[in-house]
Amino acid sequence: MASPCSVSSVFSTVLDQPPSCIEFSPVATDLFVVGTYHLEKHSERDGRIQEDETHASQSRSGHLALFAIADDGIQAAKMQTLPTPSAVLDLHFSPHSPANFAIATSTGAVSFYRLSTNTASPTISHGYTAQLFHASTIVLALTFHPTNPSLVAVSLSTGFLALADPSTDAVLHLFPAHSLEAWTLVFSPIAEKLYSGGDDCALVQHHLDPDGKDSPIKSWSDRRSHAAGVTAILPLPLDERILLTGSYDEFVRIYDCSSRRVLVEKKAAEGGGVWRLRLVRSHDTDEGRCLVLASCMHAGSRLLDIVRRADRDGGWEIRVLRAFEEHQSMNYAGDVRLGKD
Repeated sequence: MASPCSVSSVFSTVLDQPPSCIEFSPVATDLFVVGTYHLEKHSERDGRIQEDETHASQSRSGHLALFAIADDGIQAAKMQTLPTPSAVLDLHFSPHSPANFAIATSTGAVSFYRLSTNTASPTISHGYTAQLFHASTIVLALTFHPTNPSLVAVSLSTGFLALADPSTDAVLHLFPAHSLEAWTLVFSPIAEKLYSGGDDCALVQHHLDPDGKDSPIKSWSDRRSHAAGVTAILPLPLDERILLTGSYDEFVRIYDCSSRRVLVEKKAAEGGGVWRLRLVRSHDTDEGRCLVLASCMHAGSRLLDIVRRADRDGGWEIRVLRAFEEHQSMNYAGDVRLGKD
């Protein structure tokens, strides 16, 4: 099979600390925010952000950087750097208040910020911080509830997940999910289920109480389908039963939750685990397609074409269309400029 076409950058810059997450503003698509993670003393394992038994004594720092893309679309300027009290593991704008975004931190907290664009120079400002867990607990990932603006779900270095209301510093439900770090989590589109992936190779489905009163129930846990930690989960809009997963084992997989089996898998990049998956666009035609941006750590980035074939068996296919390999270290995050062709 032919190698994917390589793409080159039109602009690049080096930050003071390693970038760990990035997201474009949904309200001002020429702006994006980068979070950084710097571990003062650590040992790496397979290139991953390592959290071991000594992590409580390790020093982590981070900051947020706001960038603006120039009108020509090929330059970007740093507008602001805002230090954070600890390292930043994850960052997402709120689907309910799109000028606001939240970050997951290395000291057990979730912090909220606001992007202001009504002045000559856009800025980000700190709103509040919810210290939800002990400072030795690392919040590895966060996701907003699709329909309840008060709720977020987080995954933790302890292997637990939590549903929380950060505005009141309240952890509503804290429940075990993985025997090792819980790297990632995501709600189903209508928030009936919560999926998580961990360093124990498990992909887990949790059933959610519609009223939010009862703790989520683990529906099933699959430890056989991934050969290493499950690091990324993306529900595909073409079919509510289907997930796209990424793993440290370098594969992406199309996973059928109804049958709990892998329909097709493909090595996304040689020498790089799949850390994040970001939907670029989808086309729900007879032959449904999704374009997905994969952040593949040591191997750079890949643009994936996910195809639901229109033939009789309705099979699936994964194609690697493009590869970006100019990075000098590891690619932990990527995003697309919304609203642009």
